[in-house]
Amino acid sequence: MARSHSKSLPNDTRLRKSIYNQLFHSFYGWRILFLLFGPRSVGAVSIGIGTSLFVLPLEQELEISRGATALLFAIGGFLHNASAPLSGALIDRRGPRQVLLFSLIITAGGYFLFSQSHSIVMVYVAWVALISLAAPNVAWNASSSMVNNWFNRRKAQAMSMLGIGSSLGGVLLVPIVAFVIGQWDWRIAALLMAGLLLLFGLPAVLFTKDHPEQMDLHPDGDSRPEAVSGGRASETAGDEVAMNRALGTRAFWTVTGVVVCFSAAIAALNIHMVPMLVSKDMEETTAGFALSLRAFASIPIMVSAGWLGDKFGRLLMTTIMVLTFGAGLLLLAVSTASWHLWLSVVLLAGSQGLYPLTWAAVGGLFGRRSYATIRGYIMAAAAVGATALPAAVGFLFEWQNSYSLSLLIIATFCGVSATFMVLTPRHLK
Repeated sequence: MARSHSKSLPNDTRLRKSIYNQLFHSFYGWRILFLLFGPRSVGAVSIGIGTSLFVLPLEQELEISRGATALLFAIGGFLHNASAPLSGALIDRRGPRQVLLFSLIITAGGYFLFSQSHSIVMVYVAWVALISLAAPNVAWNASSSMVNNWFNRRKAQAMSMLGIGSSLGGVLLVPIVAFVIGQWDWRIAALLMAGLLLLFGLPAVLFTKDHPEQMDLHPDGDSRPEAVSGGRASETAGDEVAMNRALGTRAFWTVTGVVVCFSAAIAALNIHMVPMLVSKDMEETTAGFALSLRAFASIPIMVSAGWLGDKFGRLLMTTIMVLTFGAGLLLLAVSTASWHLWLSVVLLAGSQGLYPLTWAAVGGLFGRRSYATIRGYIMAAAAVGATALPAAVGFLFEWQNSYSLSLLIIATFCGVSATFMVLTPRHLK
């Protein structure tokens, strides 16, 4: 009876039902991924790509040097990387949702205090003690752990799609924050960030689950948990690896080298990108638009790289993307032509996809049991480079009044990262 009723439906009605089923009756992990776009996008702007917008306003109002401003954000980067093992252990013990809720409240409170700061001391307290410690859990740590729990065979696709959340923040929110800073004040922009964090973050806390077993499901929607396979060159999950065993593998140390190098390069670019473009005679407002273009261009790059990563190898695609990132840095270093600057911005978009593919590879190699802790230790190792390189770039600019040498140094870090990727085993022994 039901079958004959279905056949009697008009074609457009059957089409609408098919779309509805795809959206609302597919694997629940995809809906969780969609909900995580909210905290991911606002969090990434708050601690990542959006930080560059606050560099020049802070210098002008508080009358501090470029080096001191860079040091502020660099110390923040050091702390959020150095605290990653603790965050990872909390996520593995308490679950991503609890850590996400706690971090949302702290980050929003930090931005409120930041907006009320009238001295460099208060700015440091708000940014370093609150925002830098909690915002990474909103932007990356909690959501990455949750997606790692929900996906296995399609881990790189899911991680890369999650990275689109960061890019959407750059496309949609960075222009708004830049406009608010230009039209009113950086303090109003900080209050806006506090409100957006709660507005887009709380729904993810309310309607997600830490892992599929809480809903009697399995990763990828498979009928049994051991249904694991990947592309012909993909890194796929085998044994659930504990932290102490991971430390004894060559893969852990080479992946750590990968992340240490490209984290330093990305941190330096995120903090200095707007000043870099301004130093090439680009208007400050236009440079803010360039941040959005970089984020927008990263969306198709990440979608494609995620699919190709699951098919041909996650670390292979990461290597290609980090070399593309390095090419963009070199072009920005040697040219001042307008179209070269815009081309470099597009090439730099590849950096947005480095973390999703790398964390997908980590999840594939080490499994779910201690994923957040393993990821946290890798991020902690990256703390020194992510602090030292952005600060060094700031002081080097003051010495030379140019970013050219700094860009060449950052590009070198990309080359070393690619070398570590080639040395990383594709399977644990």
